[in-house]
Amino acid sequence: MPLISYTAAQQIIALIATCQADFVWQGWQGALLTIAFVVFAILFNMFAINKMPLIEGLVVTIHLFGFFAFVVIFWVLGPREPASRVFTEFQGMEAHRPERLGKLRVATLVAVVGPSAALIGADAAVHLAEELKDASYILPRAMVSSALMNYATAFIMIISFVSAIDPALLDDVLATSTGQPWVAVIRHVTRSQAATIALAVVMCFQFTFTSINQATTSSRQLWAFARDKGVPFHRFLSKVSERDGVPHNGMINIAFHWLSTNSRDSGLRDSWLNSDLLDGNIRSAERSRIRDVR
Repeated sequence: MPLISYTAAQQIIALIATCQADFVWQGWQGALLTIAFVVFAILFNMFAINKMPLIEGLVVTIHLFGFFAFVVIFWVLGPREPASRVFTEFQGMEAHRPERLGKLRVATLVAVVGPSAALIGADAAVHLAEELKDASYILPRAMVSSALMNYATAFIMIISFVSAIDPALLDDVLATSTGQPWVAVIRHVTRSQAATIALAVVMCFQFTFTSINQATTSSRQLWAFARDKGVPFHRFLSKVSERDGVPHNGMINIAFHWLSTNSRDSGLRDSWLNSDLLDGNIRSAERSRIRDVR
C-alpha cells in the first residue's frame, strides 16, 4: 500500500512539474502526498464503501479507454524503432564488450524488480471472498479473466512504449524534471502539454483507486485473522461497524502500520530524510540541545 501511494504521489508531482516548468521537487512533498493518499484510501473505505461498485465500474472503464489512448498515441504519433534495436541494443552498457556483460546481467536483474510489481496483487480479491455470493464460482473466474486481460494489455503497452523512445532523446528522458521518464516520452511523442497533462491525470486517477483497493483487501485480511483470534488485540480488531459492515478498527490499525513500519518500502523515509524540513528541524533541535548543555 505505501508503495502504491508513493507511486501515486510521484505521478502528482510529475503532473505539477508538467504544468509548471520551474517546479523543483522536494523530498517532503512526496512524503506528505504519500500520507495524503494513505489517509484518503482509509477514509474512503470507512465512509464511502457503499460507492465502491460504482467507482470500480468507472475505474475499469477509464482503464480500458486509457489503454487505447496510450497505444494509439504511441502507434500513430511516436517514432517506430526497429525491433533489432529495441530488443538487442543496450545503450550505455557497451554489452558487446565481454567485461561489460556481467554488469549488463546485474542491471537487468535489478531493473526487472520494478515492472514485476505490476504482476502482483492478483490475490487481493481472495480476501473479499466472504463478501461474495457464490464465491467458489465467481472469484476464480474473475481472477483469471482479469489476469489474462491485464497481462495481455501490459505486454502490448510495454512493446509500444519502448518502440516509441527515440534513442537520441534517451538522456533527456532519463533526466526529465518531472521525475517520471514516461511523462517525458509522452511529451516528446505528442509535442503537446495538454495531451501530456490529460494522460498524467489518467495515471493519477488509476493509482488513487489502486490505493483504495489495497486498503480494502488489507483490512479484510486483518479482520479475518482477528476473527479467528490469530493476531493480538483480536477482540478490538474484529469489531465491525453496524452501519456499513466495515472493520473500522482494522482500517485505523493498518493506516498506522503502513505509515510507520512500511515507510521504507514506499520511499517515505528517504523522502523525509532528504527534505529540507527535516534537516531544519534537526538543526533546531541540535541548537536547543547545545543551549541546554551550556
